[in-house]
Amino acid sequence: MNRWEINKYGFVNFWLFDKEEIKTYGGNLLLTGENGSGKSVTLQSFIPLIFDGNTSSRRLSTEGDNSRQIEYYLLYGDKKETISYIYAELVKENDNGNKEYISLVIGMKLKQGQITPKKWFSIIKNKRIGKEIELYSYNSEYIEPFDKSELKKKLENQNVNFEFYEEASEYKQAVNNNIFGFKNIDEFEETIDLIVELRQPNLRDNTGFDPKYI
Repeated sequence: MNRWEINKYGFVNFWLFDKEEIKTYGGNLLLTGENGSGKSVTLQSFIPLIFDGNTSSRRLSTEGDNSRQIEYYLLYGDKKETISYIYAELVKENDNGNKEYISLVIGMKLKQGQITPKKWFSIIKNKRIGKEIELYSYNSEYIEPFDKSELKKKLENQNVNFEFYEEASEYKQAVNNNIFGFKNIDEFEETIDLIVELRQPNLRDNTGFDPKYI
């Protein structure tokens, strides 16, 4: 394993989840369940959002329409204001046979009446969320996700090796630099666009692309 693989996905205060981790096997994830059980939400919430921070409705919906907007996940139920996180931990084996970890983290803050959430982005290296660091504080009743400044201060105080961004474009470039290594950002964006196309449930009907000819 000499390339980065997604090791786990995580939610904090997102949709129905207070906090949840979904582990993969060798970078692979198989989701099964009845309609409405959350399979599409998990898919929409991470791929490719975690790689470029684009929360537009057409990117969130596997159908490529406006049926899902980010506020649906952030202000689900009767929430008036919220701070939420999604993250993905990636792992690879280095030349010495030791495992290296890197986490892609997106924080979002939204109030009712706002069109788009405020977002911040972190790339955390060799400190594992849920083990050495957390994205929230906890009392006996509920979790309290850190806001942008609190998270940054926590990471600094714990001497974590991290990168911090407030613009999705800068974060996307950093993800490419740290994970994918494309020579230019256009190649990275083309790969993300391909992921979006392949994610569609009716791939053959919508694109003319028939997987049996691969």
